Amino acid sequence: MRNSVPNAAKNSNSRRLAGPLLILVLTLAACAPAGKSVVQYEPGQILSVDVEDGNSYLVPRPLHPNWCGDLWPQAWADDGYVYAANGDGYGFGDVPADMKMSRLRGLPPDLRGEDIPGASGRRLGHIWPADTTDYNRKPTGLTCVDVVLYLFYQNLSTLSSGAAFDDAPAASISWSEDHGRTWQWLNDRPMFNDLFTTGFFLDYGQCNQYAIDDYVYVYGLDTNWRGTKDYRSTRLYLARVPADAIAYRDQWEFYAGRDDRERARWSADIEAKRPVIVDEEAYGDEEYSGISQGSVTYIPALDRYLYATWSWTAWIFWEAPEPWGPWTKVSVKWWFERRWTGKYHGGYPTVVPSKFVSDDGGEAWIVSSLNTAFENKYYRYAMRRLFIEAN
Repeated sequence: MRNSVPNAAKNSNSRRLAGPLLILVLTLAACAPAGKSVVQYEPGQILSVDVEDGNSYLVPRPLHPNWCGDLWPQAWADDGYVYAANGDGYGFGDVPADMKMSRLRGLPPDLRGEDIPGASGRRLGHIWPADTTDYNRKPTGLTCVDVVLYLFYQNLSTLSSGAAFDDAPAASISWSEDHGRTWQWLNDRPMFNDLFTTGFFLDYGQCNQYAIDDYVYVYGLDTNWRGTKDYRSTRLYLARVPADAIAYRDQWEFYAGRDDRERARWSADIEAKRPVIVDEEAYGDEEYSGISQGSVTYIPALDRYLYATWSWTAWIFWEAPEPWGPWTKVSVKWWFERRWTGKYHGGYPTVVPSKFVSDDGGEAWIVSSLNTAFENKYYRYAMRRLFIEAN
């Protein structure tokens, strides 16, 4: 393994497309649980967004059809494929692993998944805690810059550790210069410890084509990838790093609030970071939090950013005019029951791949892991249509 970092070319297509204000609202009151309605937030003129109901579209796979895995961070690469990483499953191949890499061809609902041979487990990343039986690898973010794929992954405690997926003490980045076949990382130490150990890249389209500058932006949570009733993550943070230095930890800067002219401030000190979103709301009877690993997608036709996140009983959507905000919670989609079913499910996380956003920004697809009561059924790459109407 080479301890060298790729020199990804800076994006030359960095001009943003001008567009109107995107105001989102999900009008899904019929799908709310008994006694609840869909929460609507009205920051201004509201148009509409809707999520397709009924059964999800499941990307077909002939072998091990019900246990593909979870998480599914994705990147639209230069070769036209969407690359996707999964944790805890077979992906689209024959061998299970704690972390795998796949690619998808076509467009939904005619999408097909392909395994990348050998791109799994220890060939994708490292485990730093000494007791490796208590931790495994989990993918949380994926992006493409120039022709290089970058994977943000964490070391997460296993069920056998006694921490039951609650401890994420280390995280780092690996990269591939050959479209996912081989991967490298700097293995002398992780890039992050305890803080910012769940990171996901801002999706700026194919190979970051709509990037606003020469930085790559990464959203992050401290420690865990999810908001549980015992550990309620309520803050979403933002970092940036030069596009040609993603694997260099000393090149990272963290959003540190705004200056007196309301411009974003950045600091190399991770302790100085400030959240771009704070959500203290509890979701559902068990009071799960709603800041979790999800996705932030730039919608060029609308010139807006969409953060899709989740709790155990809801999907939550935020929008903003800039990567650092101001962010507005625009809708909460409640699911019927804690134990997900094939028709109504929360799933996790909530990923909106940029390739599947329509040219006019009016339609997209949202991906999550459909799980039926944790009975090893339909734990796989599942999609629903997301309809967006904006002026």
